[in-house]
Amino acid sequence: MVVTDNLADYGPLIHAVDVDRAVISYLQTWLPTWLVGTEQRAHKPRSWLARPAFYASTYDEDDDDHYSDQRLPTVYVTANEANDWIREGNKYSAFFQTNITVVSRGRSKVEARLQASLYAATVTEILISRQSLDGFTNGITLVSERIRPIDDPSNRKRHLAAGMGEYIIFVPNVRFATSGPLSPIPPDPSPEPMPTVTEVEIDVIGRPLSTNLEEP
Repeated sequence: MVVTDNLADYGPLIHAVDVDRAVISYLQTWLPTWLVGTEQRAHKPRSWLARPAFYASTYDEDDDDHYSDQRLPTVYVTANEANDWIREGNKYSAFFQTNITVVSRGRSKVEARLQASLYAATVTEILISRQSLDGFTNGITLVSERIRPIDDPSNRKRHLAAGMGEYIIFVPNVRFATSGPLSPIPPDPSPEPMPTVTEVEIDVIGRPLSTNLEEP
């Protein structure tokens, strides 16, 4: 039986993937609504900007579907370095360098670039307007915003573009300097080794062939 009482002194363990998930969750909630205002200010009809169909923290270039029409527009959120740590007492906070990319498809290169630019601008507007992300963060700083075309991995010559933003997200209290567990958990006992087979006995029950076979 494993004793878990000695884990009581563990503090929080907020890491990069937690940042990914928090930003994705917030964008899933607010980006569709915010895009309505973006369309109005760009003098475009409702739903001219397709609502994101897929959110992820990374993508696999070997996955043929990662830019499929069913997944576009796709929003990628990737928190990278956690640096410039701040200590207050036994609490540590950190700034996470985070990249957010929206990949979309247009009917032409010009339209694809325009849409990618609007997606990137909208994401930035959300983050600088709602900097707490429902209490998860304590400030977001815009570093850069850029647009670039994307080669179509399906070789169908679709017009794809990416709107990319880089942000510094300040997350408080990601670690506590605690005493930690009082004692190490003993390792699980090794399972009993499987017995080695040295001999195999096979019983064969014979049956005589029938002697009543008819001649052809």
